[in-house]
Amino acid sequence: MASVFTRAASRRLPTFVHAKRCIHSTPAVWARKVGQDELFVSRHHEEEVPEITAKVKKLATHPPRNERFSRGPGGRRVLRPEVRRARFDHLIDHVKERTGRSPEKPPIVRDTVWNHLFDLAENAEALERVVELFPRWTDTGRAFKDVHAEQFVKRCEELHCPLLALKVFGDHSKYGFPLKSLRAAQHLLHSLHVEQPLENTVAASALYGVYGLPPLATDPLSTALLLRACYAHKPRPTKHAKVVARSLLPQLQATLKAIPSRPIPTSRAERAKQEVKTQLWLKWSLTRVIKPLKKDGQKVDWLEDWLAQGARSAPEAPSAAV
Repeated sequence: MASVFTRAASRRLPTFVHAKRCIHSTPAVWARKVGQDELFVSRHHEEEVPEITAKVKKLATHPPRNERFSRGPGGRRVLRPEVRRARFDHLIDHVKERTGRSPEKPPIVRDTVWNHLFDLAENAEALERVVELFPRWTDTGRAFKDVHAEQFVKRCEELHCPLLALKVFGDHSKYGFPLKSLRAAQHLLHSLHVEQPLENTVAASALYGVYGLPPLATDPLSTALLLRACYAHKPRPTKHAKVVARSLLPQLQATLKAIPSRPIPTSRAERAKQEVKTQLWLKWSLTRVIKPLKKDGQKVDWLEDWLAQGARSAPEAPSAAV
């Protein structure tokens, strides 16, 4: 009997661990609790709620791949309007928080952010929001590059707001956005020369000297665009426009002698190349000024000969997308 009690005493009694039952406290639950009763939300969980907001924003700007795109003209995949706007707003806030004299967050912003913003802007109003950020970029000590000017002018033409580009480049002290790319300057003239009053094209041509670009008269495309602007507006050109046009002819004749006249390719891929686009704009502008120059009593045989050297039929009016 004693041995029975001895064995019973020597046994280890089982240890019972009473696990404390934890109430589910994920950020999603706490987000709901905030709306129900804010008195019982601790500071720790208040700090978890912004994580949900960040995830929602990320989901809005980067939804699943199959939900990002829709079919545009020609069957091309394009961002859905709501995704496009969400990304645009997100990038605007991203740049605003990280630029300026006293940025809210570390000023780590890639140069490519501007090309993304130009592309995501859907209208002139959106592009004006981008322009408002230009001074903040220079206040941070950053500088714009030639590619930024080229993309900005191109997008202004596509969104039918070339005067916005003229305003920005015409006020360097405010925006700090220089026009140091000849390609961008040519595109600016192209966006203004037909649909805007002559004085706007003349103002754009004056920027060549302001930013140290080659003199306008030495660049045949720039000269041709300004010449075309002199005769672009109906019912007839003004006396001032005729004076400007006549002053351009001697230098234009001299510069055309130094460059060959080549045929314009018919392939869309070839016509999209910058050097081909330059030839296309040049020949289109010169073809359209022959008739008004003759009416003005000017000799244009040299111009007709140059166009006939390599041109086929007169090219169709080029657009910004060509």
